[in-house]
Amino acid sequence: MTSVRKARIIATLGGPALRLLAHTWRVTFEGEEHETKCRDAGTPYLWAFRHGRLLLAAWACRGRGIGVMVSQHGDGEIIAQLAAKLGYETYRGSTTRGGNQALREMSRVPGSQPLAITPDGPRGPDGSVQPGVVLLAQATERVVIPAGLAAVPAWRARSWDRLVVPKPFARIRVVYREPIRVPAELDRAGREQWAERIRAEMEEAERIAWERLRR
Repeated sequence: MTSVRKARIIATLGGPALRLLAHTWRVTFEGEEHETKCRDAGTPYLWAFRHGRLLLAAWACRGRGIGVMVSQHGDGEIIAQLAAKLGYETYRGSTTRGGNQALREMSRVPGSQPLAITPDGPRGPDGSVQPGVVLLAQATERVVIPAGLAAVPAWRARSWDRLVVPKPFARIRVVYREPIRVPAELDRAGREQWAERIRAEMEEAERIAWERLRR
């Protein structure tokens, strides 16, 4: 059985199970005005959040026609199939593998379509930000909206990204930070500095998300 066929079977069987569980979750947003301002002004944008929050983001932002970069690694096909069933458009690549191909594809996406990326994927370290997100922002002329997601109660996988899987009737919090516009011209050191700024804002968004749920 090919990996693609296997992924389709897993997605077909897992999709309904995920929907059944996810319909018990309660999702709230904070900082949506940042996205609204970009959309109203016609400013192209992309979200950046941690790889371990993929499941939360996939459900919370479903049906919006968002374009996502999905890894070409082993589990990427399964994620791509599940994402498609939730209304996402997928582009295959990552910050470490197939990135050039994904950058070319995503640079042709109309500015009216939001994009999303997990800058620490597909191999981590958890919470890191690779310069690829800066290159993507430059290539697509999009601002970056750092995001943080949390869920309580939830299971945590033993994977490198400590994947968060909300339990039945969990509360999910999504926090957006102010958009970051990356300069068009940067050298390697400059890209690393802006990547660090994005990482810090993602970390702050994550901290706020968890804090809100613990109250």
